[in-house]
Amino acid sequence: MRSSNPYAAPVSDFAWEIAEGADRDNWLEKSFLWLMFSFRGRLPRLGYWAACLVVGIAYCTTIFVCTKFIQSRDVQSVVLLTVMLPLWWSTLAISVKRWHDRDKSAWWLLLGIVPLIGPLWCLIEQGFLRGTYGPNNYGRET
Repeated sequence: MRSSNPYAAPVSDFAWEIAEGADRDNWLEKSFLWLMFSFRGRLPRLGYWAACLVVGIAYCTTIFVCTKFIQSRDVQSVVLLTVMLPLWWSTLAISVKRWHDRDKSAWWLLLGIVPLIGPLWCLIEQGFLRGTYGPNNYGRET
């Protein structure tokens, strides 16, 4: 669903793929929800690092607010639980999409539980190695 206007600004296929079936003004919100909560599709390195930065800032802000401004341990527990569960889900979704970009299944997440070598391998694979060229088993290149 591209514009037929030859003078329109170029828009990536990624943006239109996300907005398919939605109104054009709402595609940014849909892409953010896809990035943070969907387990489908592929995510390039830049998107991975940007999403990790957003999630990391949210983690640190939540912990800072709970320790500095909330005195009750019960309230701290409730706040941490309600904020950390969606952040944990987002972390999983981001990692799954990054493994998909490398043309590997989400089961590769389990590599992270191997002591010492696992997290290092995951960091190199997800953060520094390029995804596969062109389409793979998990969709088109974004």
